[in-house]
Amino acid sequence: MRVLKTKEAFVLRLDKGEELIAKLKEFCIQHNLRLGLIIGLGAAHRVVLANYNPSTKHYSEQKFEGSFEIAMLNGNISEMNGEPYLHIHATIADPSFKTYSGHLKEAVISATCEITIIPIQGKLERYYEPKLGLNLYKI
Repeated sequence: MRVLKTKEAFVLRLDKGEELIAKLKEFCIQHNLRLGLIIGLGAAHRVVLANYNPSTKHYSEQKFEGSFEIAMLNGNISEMNGEPYLHIHATIADPSFKTYSGHLKEAVISATCEITIIPIQGKLERYYEPKLGLNLYKI
């Protein structure tokens, strides 16, 4: 991963073979980021997306293997149990332009991925809400 720091943001380039979620969490730990916005795009050859079912309070996951464009990636950074918490959604497109979207659990980069992280001053914690089965902002 390569990083450019500007006055307002961090611009990251992930390279082939890097796993996006692990690299972003590692980056947040190294730079003590506890609140911020994430946007990006790129390409991946292995992606895991998840969708939440409020009735069962569980996520269903689907793994995608092949050639995929990361057409849209957005999310946020907060904190839970003293660690950075990444909440990221993605839309990926296969070679026939069919798209899939959901919570991004894993993405192994196949060519490159361009990410912008916009830090926000302060921190925002999350807590587990058992009635919903979700980790919510503590506001």
